[in-house]
Amino acid sequence: MSAARTPASCGEFNDDLDRRRRRIRALPKIELHAHLNGSLRLATLFELHAALQPASTSSQSSGACSPLLGSSSCRTLTPPRQSSSPGRERAAQSSSSSSASPTILGVVSAESFTIPTLDHCLSMQECFALFPMIHAVTTSVDVIRRIAREVIEDFAAENTRYLELRTTPRACLESGMTKRSYLEAVITELQRCNADPSLRIQTRLLVSVNRAQSEADAHENVALAIEFRDRFPAVARNALEPLTCVTKPVNPTCSSESETKRTKPSASDSSIVVGVDLSGNPTAPVCPGHLDALRRARRAGLPLTVHVAEVSTQADTEQLVALQPGRLGHATFLSDCQASHRAVLETPIPLEVCLTSNLKSKTVANLQDHHVVEYLKAKHPLSLCTDDMGVFQTSLTEELSLAHFELGLSIADLATMQRAAIEFSFADEQTKAALRSQM
Repeated sequence: MSAARTPASCGEFNDDLDRRRRRIRALPKIELHAHLNGSLRLATLFELHAALQPASTSSQSSGACSPLLGSSSCRTLTPPRQSSSPGRERAAQSSSSSSASPTILGVVSAESFTIPTLDHCLSMQECFALFPMIHAVTTSVDVIRRIAREVIEDFAAENTRYLELRTTPRACLESGMTKRSYLEAVITELQRCNADPSLRIQTRLLVSVNRAQSEADAHENVALAIEFRDRFPAVARNALEPLTCVTKPVNPTCSSESETKRTKPSASDSSIVVGVDLSGNPTAPVCPGHLDALRRARRAGLPLTVHVAEVSTQADTEQLVALQPGRLGHATFLSDCQASHRAVLETPIPLEVCLTSNLKSKTVANLQDHHVVEYLKAKHPLSLCTDDMGVFQTSLTEELSLAHFELGLSIADLATMQRAAIEFSFADEQTKAALRSQM
């Protein structure tokens, strides 16, 4: 029987935990699965959404939890996001009610935001119901540029050296924002940040196809991805100037090289757009047109990453794995489809694993039963990622800390994992070589 810890030994134990947390935060990191809009700062969401509220809502109280979540499953967090808390400590933090303030769609307020703890998780459907709140504020190019900048700054602050940020281009009739201007706004900030030596981070863009949207939308998004890949380098030649764009409209269903007027980056440039992502509500069916659009991206030389087997009822796993994507997102229930599971292990196709996202969306019950355990034992290539760090109140440091404190990975294991992630990133070889020298 081990002796009870004395106060001194408890202090030493806590000091050791703190040292390990600091070492994890200091690790150079690679992030391969981060959604732009789901990663925005909650403080920014509060500010932007409060500005949209009519004056009459300012008298409403925000002390109660959203009917969506239910008061028994919520706790109150105060912005800005605290991204450095390790492991499961966040689940043990106490909550306090906020004073009355303008409500935001009945869920968030200027002072508080109600989300579940690890012990009281949102279902997948409830998580997706949060995103319309974010979409309500992401309706102008100025907001998009601000969010992109802040998300990159947050990743850079925890020593992330390479980030692949993904987003579905969207239009807003009221503000005049088009899919094209949306992507241009994102690219403007990515180029600026890539040119900023104080940030020490390189960010690339994955253009997303939303499986819940139409097949025409899918083809349009892929056409834009191909065009922007060929036109815009990772760092603008004058990164302090706004990005300008003079092209005729894209025909979303035609893949002819003569469709668009392009100025391809020189051989010494890295492209800002490095791939195409398939995402969206996993209960929405993938249609033949979605698959055709993804194949078109591959023919154009754009790597694919697809969200696959996120829920147990997902029926399109075989079709998506058959595309031979460069990476798979989540793959929570991949083993339910034996043929695809075997193909992924044999190829092998690297996985993007999002621990907190899976816990809080309740697709896994606990970390010990998480599918990542199987793939770690098999030494399968994988990367630990945040998914939507704003929605799920996490960070890349937090994800690595969970793997260390809960799954037993050593800090050396985590460092090895970061180096390995460089190899299955979609970065060009020049960028990969620069990243290897920093690890």
